[in-house]
Amino acid sequence: MAQAKLSLLLFFSLSCLSIICKSAFLPTYLYSICPKSTFTPDSKYKTNLNTLFKSLSSNVTSNPSGFHVTSTANGTTDAVYGLFLCRGDQNTTACSDCVKTATTTDLPKTYCPNSNVATIWYDECMVRYSNESLLGKMDVTPKVMLSNSEKIKGNQTRFGEIMRKTVNDMAVLTANNGSRKKFTVRTVNFTSSVTLYALEQCTPDLTANECNRCLRVAIGQLSIMEGARILQPSCNIRYEIYPFIMVLLITHLLISLLRKISALTSKSVTLAKFRSKTLELGHYQLKNCYMYVC
Repeated sequence: MAQAKLSLLLFFSLSCLSIICKSAFLPTYLYSICPKSTFTPDSKYKTNLNTLFKSLSSNVTSNPSGFHVTSTANGTTDAVYGLFLCRGDQNTTACSDCVKTATTTDLPKTYCPNSNVATIWYDECMVRYSNESLLGKMDVTPKVMLSNSEKIKGNQTRFGEIMRKTVNDMAVLTANNGSRKKFTVRTVNFTSSVTLYALEQCTPDLTANECNRCLRVAIGQLSIMEGARILQPSCNIRYEIYPFIMVLLITHLLISLLRKISALTSKSVTLAKFRSKTLELGHYQLKNCYMYVC
């Protein structure tokens, strides 16, 4: 009987992971900001912007770092500058889907038609363009502040202390990340049943000092709830009490599966060792997985 239950459990659990990894999701729109200055539909700027959009959407697969900055008609009065930044745990397919949605539909048609300057954020990526150069410039405005409507249950003061220590420690790691991605994730136990999940990311064109300063500004705006995020053009930060990051979601599901297997087989398992191995597995699984939010 136990063996039958175990087989069924493995079947449904692996099916769940397969769905997460193979199913494509439209990017989750968060917010867009478009200043009132506009261009005429038949202007040269419009033509250059369309060229920029095509350049951004076609350069995702050649930029595994998930970041690309470019321009059209550079040096002229109708120059357009743009970039995209995909969240660090997104593969090129998910990143491409997000950038294409922004550049083919949402920016030119839905949210910011005929805007000279615009920034759009999704769960999976950010896309922005401007009539001024963006490369290597640290921008903390425009800013979007989002938070969960529920307050953390338990000792809110203690949770705030743990959260702020975590994100401050992460800011140093993110800013000094030697890889092509200035991206850091971390988990911290608040109680035996509540875990803090956090993410920080900067655009890779920033210096360590600029990235750190950008994140410090964002950290100062965080509210103490069950979750919150700050979206800025040059960096973003988020924390939740559920595993919203792909590698952490896979880890969470596999550890839950392991606990159930242990209960059915009455065999003890070292979760700490399994967690570290799962994180490594998750790193490779990201090549074929899309982000999934519970």
